[in-house]
Amino acid sequence: IGPRSPLESSSFLPPSSDRCDVAALRAEQIRSAAAKDPAAQAAVAKAVRQAAANPAIQQVKAYIQENHGSLKVFCFCIALALLTTSVLSLVSIFKVAFQPFHYLFSVYNVIFALAIAIMDGKPEWYRRCGDLQRKVFSAAPILASHLGR
Repeated sequence: IGPRSPLESSSFLPPSSDRCDVAALRAEQIRSAAAKDPAAQAAVAKAVRQAAANPAIQQVKAYIQENHGSLKVFCFCIALALLTTSVLSLVSIFKVAFQPFHYLFSVYNVIFALAIAIMDGKPEWYRRCGDLQRKVFSAAPILASHLGR
């Protein structure tokens, strides 16, 4: 470590590492004081309301909530790809002995890929198979809503 600069050697400034600690402490004190200040809380709440009222954000939110057809097809295809790769990794019998956790993760992936495929598929597809989608949604009602998924 080289010699200190004249500014650091003055009695007014602490060493550089101490300055970082002091700055961090001061920033934390400011955040704490702002969190307790009702005016600061009101300003933050107003900013959040204004951001939420932004038409662009509302359009994106509506697009996601209505679950547009292309998005639904994309999720269904990803679920099928996950199911395919997971089933292929389950075929290898040697993984049970040498990589049991990998094999267990593949089993979990198969279960979740089936759940995603059932949730994102068309209801007409599953009515012929014992109405699987309705059974999944009745067993786990939270999965029926967009927020639950």
